[in-house]
Amino acid sequence: MKTKNLFFLLFFVLLIMTSCQKDDASDAITNKKVLTDEHVDFLNAWEVNPDEAIIESLKDVEGVYRDYIVSHDIEIPLSEFDIWKSNKNSNNSSKQYTSRYTVGLLYRNITVVADPSLSRKKKRALASAINEYNALTTSIKMTLQYSGSGDIKVIPSNNVGSLLAKAGFPGSSGRPYPLIRIKPSADNLSDNLLTGILMHELGHCIGLRHQDFRTRSSCSSGYPESGYVAYIPGTPTSDREPSIMLTCIKIKGGKFFSDSDKRALNILY
Repeated sequence: MKTKNLFFLLFFVLLIMTSCQKDDASDAITNKKVLTDEHVDFLNAWEVNPDEAIIESLKDVEGVYRDYIVSHDIEIPLSEFDIWKSNKNSNNSSKQYTSRYTVGLLYRNITVVADPSLSRKKKRALASAINEYNALTTSIKMTLQYSGSGDIKVIPSNNVGSLLAKAGFPGSSGRPYPLIRIKPSADNLSDNLLTGILMHELGHCIGLRHQDFRTRSSCSSGYPESGYVAYIPGTPTSDREPSIMLTCIKIKGGKFFSDSDKRALNILY
């Protein structure tokens, strides 16, 4: 009798587990968001590689979940796709194109907010990264805050896939991209490399692309980024030129910005 009761108990538990697994699988399929051909056209227009790009629901600077198109370490709010689509349908896309990749004159005094939950090491690295930008003779000036609101917020997050950090490009408003996510485990990096990574992501936020986007030669593996990228006149075209904007950055001897980085930023800003 005990054996029979035990059999029915096990059968009931297995039935519940199977039901839960089916529900989980169903939720996963329902929540999966696939890029359409129009999304791919949008990414090509933004010069972002559409290969392996996905749509993810991520927390924004206000802690609200919103949809983003994510490609490698670049994330673009899905709302930008709606703006692009609207402009394309109204034959008014040229104006948006010119403001997509740089920060507008009204938004070049940038407040960067270090989330209170960032580690001390990351806060130090962020302060160093901002000092490197402010040492340049450009119209971009950054101020670091440790609370409140600002133009760019830096938060600890594991929502970066296999990367250490992730950001995006300026949007159609001309404002810098408002969020940098960095993995908590990035604290295991050296101070210099951590500073370099934050400089790299800040570079994306103000419109800089990967310097070796065509080959990703700085990485041991990875797919090339397709699409046209606006060339900054007067800067090297070699994808092996030292740069803070290499896909996989390399910091040597505490030197961060290369001469070509400085030249590019001075031309843009």
